[in-house]
Amino acid sequence: MKPAHDSQRGRTLYDHLSSVRLTILLCIALALASVLGTLLPQNQQHEHYVQRYGSTLARLLETLGLFDLYHSAWFVGLLSLLALNLTVCTMRRLPTVWRAVRRDLQPPTLEALKNWKQVSAVAFEANPEGVDKALREAAGRLFRRPRYSTRDGIRFYGAQRGRFSRFGPYVTHASVLLILLGAVIGSLAGFKGFVIVGEGGTFDAVELQPSGVLRPLGFTVHCTRFIMTSYPDGTPKEYRSEIVIRDGQGRILRDGPVRVNHPLSYNGITFYQSSYQSIPEVTFSVRENATGRATTVTAKLNSPFPVGPEGRTRAMLLSFDPDFQMPQEMAHLLQAPRRGMGPAAQLVMLKERGTQEVFWVFKNFPDFNKGKEDTYSFEIADYKMYTYTGLQVVKDPGTPVIWAGCVLMVLGFLLSFFFDHEIIWIALDTQSGHRRGTILFAGRAIRHPASYGGRFAGLVRTFEQRLAPFLHRTSSSTRQAGHLEGGR
Repeated sequence: MKPAHDSQRGRTLYDHLSSVRLTILLCIALALASVLGTLLPQNQQHEHYVQRYGSTLARLLETLGLFDLYHSAWFVGLLSLLALNLTVCTMRRLPTVWRAVRRDLQPPTLEALKNWKQVSAVAFEANPEGVDKALREAAGRLFRRPRYSTRDGIRFYGAQRGRFSRFGPYVTHASVLLILLGAVIGSLAGFKGFVIVGEGGTFDAVELQPSGVLRPLGFTVHCTRFIMTSYPDGTPKEYRSEIVIRDGQGRILRDGPVRVNHPLSYNGITFYQSSYQSIPEVTFSVRENATGRATTVTAKLNSPFPVGPEGRTRAMLLSFDPDFQMPQEMAHLLQAPRRGMGPAAQLVMLKERGTQEVFWVFKNFPDFNKGKEDTYSFEIADYKMYTYTGLQVVKDPGTPVIWAGCVLMVLGFLLSFFFDHEIIWIALDTQSGHRRGTILFAGRAIRHPASYGGRFAGLVRTFEQRLAPFLHRTSSSTRQAGHLEGGR
């Protein structure tokens, strides 16, 4: 009893895995997950999510894997279950379809043909041999390898076309599996990174996202120029990075521009124009208030620099604005000279006893906001803005497999929706000893029977045109459903 029970349970599991309902549910779940992945920004820094959603919600969403949704265990599980569902569906149904496609046509009885959904009958009055010859010629022109047979004194002419359209759903199944396979290959053997480089800069490795690990490229990329054009109102129009790819000996392997939606590829690695930014380099004149000694230092953004003769004290440039616009309320509260304060730098002192208060230094108003740092006085002597381009670097060896899957999916849709497996039978029924009889046309479509009526009627008209000299038009009878009225 136990083996039978286990067999029944296994059969039930097999039925569930091969059900169309499971396919629909999985597709809905994946669609909703993809929408969620579009709404939630992916692969950002943890601080970004805390600032946007708060620490508690950000921790919950991160635990659920929603910030790296497409690599999360549950999303991969849904994809794997869909692949299993499609595989089981194909294994269960494909052999039956294959046998049906390969099976030779066997002539049914005349009474069975009369009960087909699409039936048309015409009477003829002529030599039956002449009608037989005309039917053979017409069938040979309209169909590929028609079948001829005789049963109970009735001559049958059978044909079928579009047999391989029955493989359309299984071609679509295979295309989805190919796309999933390509995604797995890209995830395991590919990478996605980001790099920021200035004009004249080079790089030979990229920082992978979101791990931050450096990945060598195997060649050197040199950014010769970055160009940004704008519309008259100042809105950015185009970003373009001109890069040159060289090998270890300095030989040029590839060069060209990288623009938005126009990437550049080499050796399976693709460079996309992602962003740009301007990074300041500010020169400060620093005076020690107690001794009056002055030094000049150059600071870069978020990089500590030494202050004072012995360098024990350090400062850091937090932000810089070439034309700082002070909010109206703040300007009124601080009694600022005007809202447009010109170049402004935000600094913080880093001392042995901790971080002091953050303060601003204004180039055009060196005495404004003085007193925040009483040990040293800062003035902006000069500054330069360096433009950097942000490039996304992607290697995805699964892309050709995904493209093959997409082409296969289009083929599967074409076979499924624009072609059908049609079976046509023509029965020539002659009255013994007379030059008259009936020609019965019967047809059926396997996958789309409801839309087959128009094609069947056109096919019958074509035959009637070729058999026109033999037909007795007044005794014609046609229908598309129910039993054929009038019989013989």
